[in-house]
Amino acid sequence: MKTPPAKGRWRRRLLAPPALGLLVAGVLGLLLRYTVKDRLPILAAAFYGLPSLVVVLALVTSFGMYLFLRWRRRAIASGILAILAIAAWVQTDVIRGTAPDRTEAQLRIVLWTACPLIDPNDGGLSLLQGTDAQIILMAESGASTDYHKQNWQSHFPDYHICMLGHGLTFMSRYPFSNPRLVEMGRRTLITAYDLDTPFGPLTVLGVDIESNPFAWRKPFMDRIHAIATAPSHPVIIMGDFNTPHTSAHLDGLRRSFQHAIEEGTTGLVTTWPYLCPVLALDYIWLSEHFVPVRTTVRRTLHSEHALVIADVSLDMTQKPHAQQARSTDE
Repeated sequence: MKTPPAKGRWRRRLLAPPALGLLVAGVLGLLLRYTVKDRLPILAAAFYGLPSLVVVLALVTSFGMYLFLRWRRRAIASGILAILAIAAWVQTDVIRGTAPDRTEAQLRIVLWTACPLIDPNDGGLSLLQGTDAQIILMAESGASTDYHKQNWQSHFPDYHICMLGHGLTFMSRYPFSNPRLVEMGRRTLITAYDLDTPFGPLTVLGVDIESNPFAWRKPFMDRIHAIATAPSHPVIIMGDFNTPHTSAHLDGLRRSFQHAIEEGTTGLVTTWPYLCPVLALDYIWLSEHFVPVRTTVRRTLHSEHALVIADVSLDMTQKPHAQQARSTDE
């Protein structure tokens, strides 16, 4: 048996462990995506840390390293898995909306998770003002003080503004009442606002879920679903969920609400980070009273999160799932 030259031995010692680690990570990511996902707390962090594009990059890199090492069998295995991972990424992250521009929009909703944009010289502030939306929710928008509220009011004089804390800033062209805050966990909260609109009463829920990958998401999603399905009038849920769109814990919301990005846009569903979006963390969910018209996911340098603009119309003949269920039970 030939002994490999010293250069070849060092190459294998340096590259073989990371190549194997990337291969294992890619296989784990694929298995989780098509089996338990984040249903088990012990595996949830691994699922959150291995989104589709990360799995693709891991397996493609492993394939390249094994080619460089001239390990043919492992290179072939990594290459086949990389092709499967690319197919899975296209299936889950690249979407074609089913409802763009199918009717005239009546309402514009904007969600942005961004740093404070109260500097008039900041292009992000101008971008937000230029959306001309009726409803705006900002997450991670700075301190909730009277000074900051006055600053926001000076730049958005035509809006009713509410800051209940934890960096959530809600702005509406329609008057609203009964703003309330529900805290869940250390850095997770729901805010709710009852709007008086020309279309009738409307409830908006603002959500900000902590980013800790070890935090169990199911109780948060169950609470959001319970609050959102209680009203019989239209409901909008929007915010930074810090949960990938492939999470099993979003199934309840998917059954009762429409995902504005998946319904109204074509392209990547992922919203974070701006340079290489690998995760869909920002959501606008619509009750069945709404008809999604178009959704724009605008990635800018002003925030790591994409600016989400959803144009919708209303169809008041629709019954929400919760009301249908009650009618059936009766």
